[in-house]
Amino acid sequence: MCSEPEGTYDTATKSHSAWVKKLQLRCNGEAPVTQCKFCNYRDASILEGQIATKQITQLQASTIIGCNKSTVSRHMSNCVPKKIAECMRPAPAKEETLNVVDVLTTSHSKTLKILDDSLAEGDRKTALMALQTEIRQLTLKAKLTGQLNGASSASPYAPRVCETETDFDKNPGAFS
Repeated sequence: MCSEPEGTYDTATKSHSAWVKKLQLRCNGEAPVTQCKFCNYRDASILEGQIATKQITQLQASTIIGCNKSTVSRHMSNCVPKKIAECMRPAPAKEETLNVVDVLTTSHSKTLKILDDSLAEGDRKTALMALQTEIRQLTLKAKLTGQLNGASSASPYAPRVCETETDFDKNPGAFS
């Protein structure tokens, strides 16, 4: 026969279905049985609350459970602080993820704006740099979305991506 699960049914804090799930896990050998007789008692949480609010004494709780008063005392000094510390532990912070394709799309829009503005002002140097940045962004986006899979070999007219560093990359100021 299975013993009652730790953190058993407590109408104030836990649902009956959670208690039943713990009992099922315990019966299947998947949840560990604690050695503390108080922890394994079905209404342990209720008794803990009653002891804490001085509605009953530790001696009365030991009579209800059917154990020694020292068992209740040991439970209140060893197990309860661990439960309180666990309840007081802050929830883990949710990590914010970065959608690279969305960020790249936003960056590409800004690059196109710079390209348009520089062409309107007649600033060819800035326009050329924006155009090179646009090509790199499009290449990266195509790689990330899987659109670059063999595109250069599929058509002889497809633009080739230069993987080597150009003279402009080394010294953009020389082309003023």
